[in-house]
Amino acid sequence: NQAFNALRQPYTFYPTFFGTGIGSDATRFPAQDAVVLGNHNDATGPNNANYTVAIGYYSGQLNQGTGSVAIGQQAGYNNQGNNSVAIGYQASFSSSSGLGSYNIDVGYQAGYNSGSSGTNMINIGTESGYINNLTNSISIGVRAGYSSQGFNCTALGFQSGYSSQGDLPTW
Repeated sequence: NQAFNALRQPYTFYPTFFGTGIGSDATRFPAQDAVVLGNHNDATGPNNANYTVAIGYYSGQLNQGTGSVAIGQQAGYNNQGNNSVAIGYQASFSSSSGLGSYNIDVGYQAGYNSGSSGTNMINIGTESGYINNLTNSISIGVRAGYSSQGFNCTALGFQSGYSSQGDLPTW
């Protein structure tokens, strides 16, 4: 069954998936336009919406948003927003209180837990934008904008705007 789905004919509108635990019952079947590659061995997931891509162990596991891409182990694991991109180990790992959309998280634990439904966030670098960051924030660099970055903020460079960066400043 899994090999058949991986080799299906174009325009058949069935999900493409390959990996242990995917498609094993109705609660573990990806959306019709999803592409899922990797192992998902727990009782739920992958929970991929339409037009999603999840590549890697437990990527896009729970509530991956429509049009989103998660690449890497546990990337986009829980509540990845619509039209968002997560690349790297635990990038965009969890959004605890909502699905922020249009976010880009690239790097080891980049955008790990937004803690809000922030949108239009860009986090590039190890642990950049790690936790509780808000809408329109940009963090580029190792631990840039690490914690509690406010609305419309920019943090560029190693640990710039590390903690409690208020609204609108640029570091």
